Amino acid sequence: MGFWGYGLYDNDYAMDVKDSFEAALREGKTPEDINASLIASYEPRRIDEAYLSKQTEVIVDDEDNILFWLTLADQAWKWGRLRDDIKEQALLWIRRCRHILPEEGKVKTIKALDRLETRLLSEQPPEKIIRKPRLYKNDWRTGDVYACKMNNEIAEKYGMNGRYVLFQKIDETEDFGGHIVPLVYVKITKDENLPENLEAYDQCEYVMTDFYFLEWFVYNTDLSEEDYREMEQKADEYGILHHYQLELIITSRKQVADHLMFVGNFTGSQPPRGACRRIEEIPPRSYMLKWGDIDLKLMGCYEVNNLKQAHVYQERPIGGPAIYRNNWKVGDVYACQVNAMLQNHPEMIGRYILFQKIDEKHEWNGAVFPIVYVKITRESQLPHNQEEFDECEFVQIKLIDPAKYAQKYLDDTELGQKELERMMRKTNRYGLLPHYRMILNISNEAEVRERMIYVGNFNTELIPEDEVKLAEEPRHFRYEIKGHLAAALFSRYCWYNLLETNMENWCGDDDI
Repeated sequence: MGFWGYGLYDNDYAMDVKDSFEAALREGKTPEDINASLIASYEPRRIDEAYLSKQTEVIVDDEDNILFWLTLADQAWKWGRLRDDIKEQALLWIRRCRHILPEEGKVKTIKALDRLETRLLSEQPPEKIIRKPRLYKNDWRTGDVYACKMNNEIAEKYGMNGRYVLFQKIDETEDFGGHIVPLVYVKITKDENLPENLEAYDQCEYVMTDFYFLEWFVYNTDLSEEDYREMEQKADEYGILHHYQLELIITSRKQVADHLMFVGNFTGSQPPRGACRRIEEIPPRSYMLKWGDIDLKLMGCYEVNNLKQAHVYQERPIGGPAIYRNNWKVGDVYACQVNAMLQNHPEMIGRYILFQKIDEKHEWNGAVFPIVYVKITRESQLPHNQEEFDECEFVQIKLIDPAKYAQKYLDDTELGQKELERMMRKTNRYGLLPHYRMILNISNEAEVRERMIYVGNFNTELIPEDEVKLAEEPRHFRYEIKGHLAAALFSRYCWYNLLETNMENWCGDDDI
């Protein structure tokens, strides 16, 4: 989540709730329907006076709950639609927030909370009507090309001021506000002259609007091998794939008149040589036309991608990073220490998350990653022998809904029903089946040496007592060791082993 200040709306989460509230208003929903739909979508936790008195430590999802209830109440009050149950929750969460604030920014946050509390306790204004915005529908034809002249500091640095940025419509899409806007390819002219025909247009250089590392797609289970092979062919000499599309956010015809000039229609132009079908399916960058700095932003893309001035080009070897092939033995155990973001479980700080290799995953490009069981030590010391390792607790990686699994993998036969019954015997009290295996995504052995400790090799005979060997293995959860690995897996331990999440509405992980 992105934060840029201490106010209620100085973060992505609150802005999302605000946008969702206003969108529901525009649809003409009643306050009760708006509240119900947002609560169903965001699944916040409700609290009461008894909870406040007994729970004084930080809980994993406190931050999201505070932002949700305070934003919903504030928006409802401003639009004259605040209901008592929402107001009550917001006031309770304000009180809780005051007691769990970190020291950084505490004074500013408390002032913001005080202002909000005063507002919510005051009489709300009468209901306001939200006006439906006038939506723009792009009327360019496919192949139409528009241009803007470059005049910015990046272009000046490369002697390119006076050249033109060209936008050719290839499709259209609906933006977040409901406007129908063009999807475009972007080019830059070779000189200060606009192209007058298709041949001249084809000689202009495409701007690469974004980039992706080929290795990111190695373990994308939605890709076919044919897709991956195409990506290998389209990647540049550094193993980087490029996106060429741009979503050009236009909200009025006046913006087009103010910032762009029509060049012509060049249907049949040559597409970018490096364009890859699966990359082009990824939602592209979006830039707003109305700010008048689109030439600067796209010249920034050109500098980073076309001119290869991004730091990744200095850091990556030609050909991209070497393919990782895990050489751990079955039974090898590695560890990383829990040491952060655990204010609600201070007794866990210093313990170790253990990873024992039980199998390996072979990818299309020859990469090999370890499939592991995950455990957590009972104390702040590593196991020294098999007995101590066996005493460590298995971490549940995700929960599977047997009904969803059966719908996807089992047929309605006696054999299928027997497998479903076998699964149901091992479910937890919420009817969900624990899954214990995960894949560690590792780039190279240097990452392992930097972030993990080798513990030893222990036999793998002891398995989780409630694990079921399934006829079809569900997708394994995957995590990169260069991320916040210990914190991420400790969160799963809290959610699934300790059931510190709202299991009443939980329906299992969809990724099966």
